[in-house]
Amino acid sequence: MLEQTPGPWRLQPIGNGYRVNGGPTLRAVAHVPARRAGDAHLIVAAPELLAACEELIRAADPCCSLSIYALDEALDRARHAVAQAHNQEADNA
Repeated sequence: MLEQTPGPWRLQPIGNGYRVNGGPTLRAVAHVPARRAGDAHLIVAAPELLAACEELIRAADPCCSLSIYALDEALDRARHAVAQAHNQEADNA
């Protein structure tokens, strides 16, 4: 498995676009032109989206026999991550 910069990632406006920073030292993960602002928000949400998908997979796995409460929590995290990717508040997703 490839190593990934840990989240959360942050969006920093720069002169001609955005810089996506991540990890404990907030190093640059990506540079995105201003005209691709939607892509910048999707990139920032990537670590949270991945974690939410992994949690949903675990919660839905029949061999894990997690409670419906665990599945509800996983769905809430997934909704929040998708809202972040769309640059919206989770309540509006």
